Amino acid sequence: MFFSNKTLELFCGKKSYYIIPFLAFLVYTSAAFCHGDSAEELCFPFISYMIFIAFKNIKINYDLQNKEFLFIGISAACVFWTKFTLCGVFLGWYIPFVIDSLIQKKYLPIFKSIAYILCGLFIGTIPHLIYFGMNNSLKDLFKIYIYNNIFSYSIINSESNSLLSIAIGFIKNLYNGLGNIKNAFPSVIPSFLIWTCYCIMRKWYKELLYSISIISIAFFFIYIGGRCNLYYSLGLAPYLFFGFIPVFVILSNENVRNNIFSPKLKYIYLILLIFSFGYTKNKYMIGHSKKNLPQYKFSAIIAETPNATLLNYGKLDIGLYTTAGIVPNCKYFCTLNIPLQQMNDEQLSYIKNGLCDYVVTFDDDTNFTSFADADINHLYSLVCEAKYWFEGKERKYLLYKLSNL
Repeated sequence: MFFSNKTLELFCGKKSYYIIPFLAFLVYTSAAFCHGDSAEELCFPFISYMIFIAFKNIKINYDLQNKEFLFIGISAACVFWTKFTLCGVFLGWYIPFVIDSLIQKKYLPIFKSIAYILCGLFIGTIPHLIYFGMNNSLKDLFKIYIYNNIFSYSIINSESNSLLSIAIGFIKNLYNGLGNIKNAFPSVIPSFLIWTCYCIMRKWYKELLYSISIISIAFFFIYIGGRCNLYYSLGLAPYLFFGFIPVFVILSNENVRNNIFSPKLKYIYLILLIFSFGYTKNKYMIGHSKKNLPQYKFSAIIAETPNATLLNYGKLDIGLYTTAGIVPNCKYFCTLNIPLQQMNDEQLSYIKNGLCDYVVTFDDDTNFTSFADADINHLYSLVCEAKYWFEGKERKYLLYKLSNL
């Protein structure tokens, strides 16, 4: 919000902070926000800083300083090692920056930017190299985070291996991405359309070029892999403020009767707060006692076994490790969104060998693999079953226990 406001100030002046509550309203009431705490949300400050620097360079004819190139590199590294598909904003800025510099025959800024951005990338990467190096896990870092995410997590629906078929598959992925935005974060589309029309009216072609490049490449990076989880479109939230700029300028014009930016605005914010609570779908857990949640019911049972071990079988982690205070004793302690056969085989071997005292899974009628099918040796017995709603669907949570405990 801080860096979004700094960017808005370039266009709207010091009163731009009036817009921030409305921007927050659209972001945090969107279906894309879900439960919060996503990688997208954690990357907001770095992405918003990048956008601010880009438009600071444009609006006040400001030559970027070496330290800013350095901070851009550090920001890019932070985003890359959090979720590299969100790095499109940096490439989206740099391409028109280089083209613009070449047109103006300013060659030195290009060389300086490369040098300092690379230094920033290295500085932002050092902590990761040290941590994984000390734990002898550098190979795992690159194989799991980079290789598996690119070649196993991505989905390309092509009918053959021809370049045309693959290209059509990519286009389908991007089209599905637009559908994801429409369903989870619809305000992004009209916001950008308003901004585009306004730039054309004001003949802000440079601003439009940069914003189109930033948003289109960011969109490309997010959706080219073919995955469309609900929270993916949240990665576009830092660009939402563009649509507010023309609205602010019009409403704050001295000729507009009953100027909206007045002391009475506090009442508008109060109404907005109340409306946002009624509008958002991200509140369905409010008022529910944690003792009724399956995770806490199961934790009470697991606590009866000293030094208990646990396996989250066949599904994404449901949070039981956290509520039960258990550190996993198996590498594949849950199933991720990667169709990795080794992961499924090893989870099955944990069960066959009775390596975990308890096993938890759930059935939400989507690709549910019955635990009874996996429990070939019948080592486990069902000890608790609980139903609960999660994002509009009812789940049946199941807790199994080693029979000889």
